[in-house]
Amino acid sequence: MGLPRKEQEQVFRKFWEPIEGNARNVEVNESRVSDFIRDYLTLKQKDIPNKGAVYAKFKERFPAPNSPELMDALVEIREFSNVYARLLNPDLESDAIIALELRYIRTLEINVSYPFLMPVYRDFQSGVNKFRLI
Repeated sequence: MGLPRKEQEQVFRKFWEPIEGNARNVEVNESRVSDFIRDYLTLKQKDIPNKGAVYAKFKERFPAPNSPELMDALVEIREFSNVYARLLNPDLESDAIIALELRYIRTLEINVSYPFLMPVYRDFQSGVNKFRLI
């Protein structure tokens, strides 16, 4: 990351450790961090990076390792990773109807919808848009 060791460890514990934990498909014990960051970049840039270019696109978007923009983004990325955890692991969702719908999305492998669903689901969780599923 280009940070002094102590700061790098703090960033790792505060941000990357939770992100890595949330971006894991627990059913098959598989890390999906790269897919998650790709979906985050797609959401923010409105352009889908190639799977092999995720790190390069992230570094391009945040070239300065200790910039306020990167730190703000890490807060947001960690927040979205909580949502992503439920997309990958619908059993984490306490609402049975939403959990069922998330299972359908996962079963049908409609993960191309994740960049759209992440902010929608985050808004739902935070109560921004109260709606009722019929």
